[in-house]
Amino acid sequence: MSISISGNGSITGVLTSYTFDKSVSVGGTLTYEDVTNVDSVGIITAQSGIELTSGVLSVPDGSESTPSIQFNGSGTDTGFYSPAADQLALVTNGTGRLFVDSSGGVGVGASSISAKLHIIGGNAGNCLIDNDGSQYTQLLLQRNSTVNTGGDLLINGTAGEFQIRSLVGPLCFHTSSPAGTNVERLRIDSSGRLLVGVSSASGSSYLHVQGRVSAITEYAGISLRRGSLPSGASQTLGVINFTDNSENIGAQIFAESDAGSWTSGSNHRSRLIFATTADGAPFPTERMRINRNGLVSAQGIYDITTAGSANVNVGSSGELQRSTSSIKYKTNVETIIDDYSDVLLNCRPVWYRSTCESDNPDHSWWGFIAEEVAEIDPRLVHWKTTAVTYDENGSAVETPCDPEPEGVQYDRFVPHLLNLIKRQKQQIEAMEARLTAAGI
Repeated sequence: MSISISGNGSITGVLTSYTFDKSVSVGGTLTYEDVTNVDSVGIITAQSGIELTSGVLSVPDGSESTPSIQFNGSGTDTGFYSPAADQLALVTNGTGRLFVDSSGGVGVGASSISAKLHIIGGNAGNCLIDNDGSQYTQLLLQRNSTVNTGGDLLINGTAGEFQIRSLVGPLCFHTSSPAGTNVERLRIDSSGRLLVGVSSASGSSYLHVQGRVSAITEYAGISLRRGSLPSGASQTLGVINFTDNSENIGAQIFAESDAGSWTSGSNHRSRLIFATTADGAPFPTERMRINRNGLVSAQGIYDITTAGSANVNVGSSGELQRSTSSIKYKTNVETIIDDYSDVLLNCRPVWYRSTCESDNPDHSWWGFIAEEVAEIDPRLVHWKTTAVTYDENGSAVETPCDPEPEGVQYDRFVPHLLNLIKRQKQQIEAMEARLTAAGI
């Protein structure tokens, strides 16, 4: 059985005992107050294709400009329609605003949905999560308990500017370690400082890194990681550039692979290079390097000459120290004893070839043997008093060792030689006086 209403006709009244189990074609307006399987008062607006079958109300799919479900006070361009099978859309002012696809994806301004929540638009594309005045605001990316992955917040695109902003206070990043805790790891404070492992800092530095306080380590570390293994020597591992506000480089510190092959896990030959820019130059030039064997080379030390004598001493642990002669660095000063000078005549001058790594093995040298001089006067040699080894992290470990003669302090021979010369001069003068007195 069916009920047909044509034109502007209407049926009003209370339907208490009839079940609409057949189609109802409506050409006007049907007002009902109680129909089996319908629980509330409603209005079915005249539109072709509306069906009420077994308590299920079916309407046409509609379109963006004319949604099939409309509201009396909003005009004919606001409501709901179905863009395609198993899809639903909300329209305002004749434009689709909210879409739900067949897989449950939700699009805001996006009719073609590529994620569970897909937002497209200019200012309309902004996502504002506000609180109710009593609770803080939170965007939670929570992993499924059966999947061992976390959540990603991705900003993707090929052009334009992308921003993550904190309108009030610092921008903070937290992780959970151990599980169940909430620990701040990184923040950008209101002064633009990047703080890692620390929540506050002062001073002019814009990068502050503090080590984690744990049983494993407490030191702060920064790693500059190369994208692939070095293929040979002189392959850059990492660079620190010092630039102006236009990225013009004024100075550099960079590490690179040293001579020979680099083998992951076993052979990591490397060197550290320091570069500065000269007057009128557009880019830095290498000034100093520390090679894989610890050798420090600085071409400027060789190129820039002076008539001054040497005043630098190298200790057995590799430290450079300035050699001094001023009285302000001396105490208990006494005139040299002749016997100490006389004993120098027992030193054995020698000729030899050097076995030092940086010396030409074909060259020959004059000098003394440090061990022999040490037996004559231990104050005339350089002594090794510290043994340097390296731990598993490559850090130097200094250990006191029994004194070992390493080199002769040739400049310390001068006071003794001068003492000998002065005494010989006195002897010559006395001999000349005797000869003169004897008329010879």
